[in-house]
Amino acid sequence: MTAYSAEAAPVITPGPAEPLSLSTDRAALADALVTTGLVPIDRSWSGWGGVLLEGRGDHLIVTGANGDTAIQVRVPDADTMHGRVLLDRAELTKLLTALVKGHRKKDLAGMRVTIDATDPDRPVLELAGVRGPADRGADGRVPAGAA
Repeated sequence: MTAYSAEAAPVITPGPAEPLSLSTDRAALADALVTTGLVPIDRSWSGWGGVLLEGRGDHLIVTGANGDTAIQVRVPDADTMHGRVLLDRAELTKLLTALVKGHRKKDLAGMRVTIDATDPDRPVLELAGVRGPADRGADGRVPAGAA
């Protein structure tokens, strides 16, 4: 399994979505989503159920925030282009689980997931030979209160 690190971070730089394309280990991304899901959220605020994915070349930064607290998880060994997109964390987690139903555990080891958000308005997830839309945060922006 790929190692990753998590840290508490006080600030997320606000800004619009930027084209992002990434490929990483499914289990490492799923673990990062579980960790960022530890941030309590208030669903009455638009965008606060999202997870920010930021490509940094050879690694991916996954961030969950609620305005007071942010958790960032660095996922190494990810093939990414520099960019960022806000996706719905719960929906992304469900997709990563649902698309591997019926696969044997030994087949899941090392399985790669690809997210193509080169068009930030229509991000696409590909896993286990299935390609479909990856739901994004309502406005594609990091919530202003996160800064």
